[in-house]
Amino acid sequence: MCSLNTLEDCCDVIDSLIAGNVVVLTLDGIDPKLTQRAIDTLSGAVFALSATIRKASDRTYVLAPNTVEVNETYDVERRF
Repeated sequence: MCSLNTLEDCCDVIDSLIAGNVVVLTLDGIDPKLTQRAIDTLSGAVFALSATIRKASDRTYVLAPNTVEVNETYDVERRF
């Protein structure tokens, strides 16, 4: 499991995806004001790499390279 503490940590996550690794990412350590920016950065990288990003819980995401299939085995309850 990987935790983002700064926006610069996104580079490590992207490097892991490029290396073919699955990343389970928690956003608990990053300033809530930067959360959307981090997700936008990672989403852009996921798109460029033809990878996958899935929300596992409120502040946890699974990122997988295009060589790994991510199945959703249950519905995540949305809280508004």
